[in-house]
Amino acid sequence: MTRPAQLIALLAIALFAFGSSASAQGANPPASPEAAEDAGVEPAEPPPAEPGTEPTEPGTEAAEPGTEAAEPAPETDLEPAAEAPTVLVPKTLCEGRTIRAIDVSGNGRVSADDVRASMKLKVGVPCRDSEVARDARALWDLGYFDDLIFRATAQGNDLTLYVIVRERAAIGKVTFEGDEAIEEEDIDEKVTLEIGAILSENEVRGQMTKIRDLYAEEGYFLAKVSYRLIAMPNNQVEVRYDIVEGPEVSVRRIQFIGNDHIPDDDILEFMRTRPTGFFSFLSSNDTFKREFFEEDVLRLQALYYDRGYLNVQVSPPRVELTPDRHQIDITVPIREGPRFRIGRLRVIEMNDEGSEIEPLGGRRVVREKINAQPGEWFSRTKLTEGIEAITRHYRDASFAKAVIEPETELDADRRIVNITVVIHRGPSVHIERIEIQGNEKTRDRVIRRELLIVEGDKYSQSELENSKARITALGYFESVSMSEADGKESDGLVITFDVKERATGTFQVGAGFSSIEQFILTAQVDQQNLFGHGQSLSLQAQVSGIRQLIQVQFVEPYFMSTMWSLSLDATRTSNAYQTFTQKSTGGGLAFGHPLFNRNLRLALRYGADIVEIAPTTGSFLNVDAPGRNIQSQTVLANQQLGGFTSSLRLSLTWDSRDNRLFPTKGIYTSVSTEAADPYIGSERTFSRQRYFGRFYYPLFGGMVLRLNTEGGLITSRKARGVPQYERFYLGGILSLRGFDLQSVGPQVGVPATLDPNGGQRRFFLGGNVMLRSNLELEIPILPAVGIKGVIFTDAGNTWNLERVNCQLPSASPGDPARDPCGFDPLALRTSWGFGVRWFSPMGPLRFEWGFPFDRRPGEDKVNFQFTIGQFF
Repeated sequence: MTRPAQLIALLAIALFAFGSSASAQGANPPASPEAAEDAGVEPAEPPPAEPGTEPTEPGTEAAEPGTEAAEPAPETDLEPAAEAPTVLVPKTLCEGRTIRAIDVSGNGRVSADDVRASMKLKVGVPCRDSEVARDARALWDLGYFDDLIFRATAQGNDLTLYVIVRERAAIGKVTFEGDEAIEEEDIDEKVTLEIGAILSENEVRGQMTKIRDLYAEEGYFLAKVSYRLIAMPNNQVEVRYDIVEGPEVSVRRIQFIGNDHIPDDDILEFMRTRPTGFFSFLSSNDTFKREFFEEDVLRLQALYYDRGYLNVQVSPPRVELTPDRHQIDITVPIREGPRFRIGRLRVIEMNDEGSEIEPLGGRRVVREKINAQPGEWFSRTKLTEGIEAITRHYRDASFAKAVIEPETELDADRRIVNITVVIHRGPSVHIERIEIQGNEKTRDRVIRRELLIVEGDKYSQSELENSKARITALGYFESVSMSEADGKESDGLVITFDVKERATGTFQVGAGFSSIEQFILTAQVDQQNLFGHGQSLSLQAQVSGIRQLIQVQFVEPYFMSTMWSLSLDATRTSNAYQTFTQKSTGGGLAFGHPLFNRNLRLALRYGADIVEIAPTTGSFLNVDAPGRNIQSQTVLANQQLGGFTSSLRLSLTWDSRDNRLFPTKGIYTSVSTEAADPYIGSERTFSRQRYFGRFYYPLFGGMVLRLNTEGGLITSRKARGVPQYERFYLGGILSLRGFDLQSVGPQVGVPATLDPNGGQRRFFLGGNVMLRSNLELEIPILPAVGIKGVIFTDAGNTWNLERVNCQLPSASPGDPARDPCGFDPLALRTSWGFGVRWFSPMGPLRFEWGFPFDRRPGEDKVNFQFTIGQFF
């Protein structure tokens, strides 16, 4: 039996149970059981209760409780009908008695006063059966209760009415299980259940559709959502949504209908969403995401506008699952409409009175900034770029509030569009104030000295944008934003730079292995923003099987608050070569100053080193590095050239990188010449020229293409040539990947022992000429945790142009890439490989596998190395 039917039945039962048994004799019923006894009449026995309900007691009335699944009966007039001569009309105990009190029980969150306020029955008024039914319905409609019982007791003509309720549970918590692909915060934004609200399972079920729709927008069309209600204390429940995400659904095909003049491939080039292809695993652009596709529809419209189709209409796309439910097909209906040419194109400036005036710089100057002519197909891109150029032209001349608006007039019959670009110049403004926000550690002056515009200057958009780029390039901040606001003066603007600082100090520890060095241990403490003053201080230490390094370097980019830079460094190194050990102690002092442009800097460095040369009988820590412990009477002509080295180096550097610590675009290139000569107190004599260029180019999807090129030449006018330890060496994770450390370049064969029959070993001479390049593609894998992949190819070699040591036999006769003497720029060693990089809290970790092309005897097929630190 349904709830409404049960309610009516119980009311009817109550009517009969408590109606007058004496009405047949024309007498009124006793007012109470006591009255009945006094009259000698037994009280009427209550009828049996409906299944699932409480039996009524004598002298009480029960109204059927409501439930969540069904609505109570509509209001029913239970007043007795006009009596017929042969029909008895029953009445309840309530009917006609005056309500003395209304008692509410079982309530918790809902107060008794609120329950009484929802009823029309009041204390002091007569009770009516129909009003009991009406109030039961009203209380049920509140939605707060799972159960309602009305009871009453009478004393004479007075009545006490009892309202017994059982409240519905409240929502105490909303949780999600299985949500891995989508952030819980994003799901929570879609779900509208409120903590503390009365539980409604209909509403709980309604949220499941919202969650599924959210997953569909992210490409998870097969996601399944269910829910559970888990009891909590204090009559609360936890609503838990269980999510089975399923696989992402990829796009199998994108079909365009109605694109008669623009091919599908041209449209797809402008879209982020693409059908599944060979390289989809790199960019994930074949995964359907609704927000991306909505953006693609706008791009499609922009493409048509750009080609003159000004009336194009793109209908909502149809998305259909393939039969295997693993992919989707997307159909995009297009109505192209006619194509328009430019009819008349004018650029005018209007004053405040609405009169036309001469534009800034003249009509010709302003008009030429729009690269479009009458008769050409209309292009929104050209028009937009022209308006941006005009806007910059005015804003760079201090008219920061200039408004440039295009007005178009379509002639559908002639299929032309007339364009008038209207300029409203506005007042000339100046920089009233520059504010810096968000810098908790970095001093204001460190940021302000990068600005190309100062307070009081005329406004210039380009100077402000370049200033923002210079602040970003410091590498101290995760983000830099710039905003403008009106100042107190009518012609003043307040410029605010808002920065978000990043950690600029690093502690790096690395370890690696190679067939030459056996092991490599590195440690580096680096602070790029020392005490917030913009200075850098670094301490580096390295220990391996063949070398040791300790270096301290300090850089002040604005020495004494001037444009001069100052750097100091001190170094202690030990390098174990195959037949000798070189130890040096020294340092340097350098000054630099920008030339013409802050990106271009000229620097002069003086360096002094004391070099000691000694025989070696093994590598450091008694580790026998292969090919190192050579006992031979062979002494290279230039290996024992120790002593004091005094040198001067002049360098010219261009730096336009967007970030000095983690660049993604820009150029960093340098050329230098260095001389060590007795004229400046040096015991060693050589001249070194060097070039390197690093280029960074951002691609789609966060990928960055990086190219490093480097070349060097070192010569000596002395007969013994360039000291061995000053020559160029290539090979290893820091130069040419895929090869062992310092193993690329000229090689000679030397006796392995003093015994003439003891065989030969390879000796790596290094070169006085060096060329190398490193090309790599850096690919985000898990951007949130700083994990990236890299694919690379390296090329390079060193050659020996000096005639020194040419008498020694070649270790690889006929191999121009290893020839002890000679120069063949085509004899390059090349490799390719891949790696993983993790920008961890300790610093950038590099794990790379290199594969040499045209592998030589003794070289491994795969060369794996790892270290800590940026490559370039």
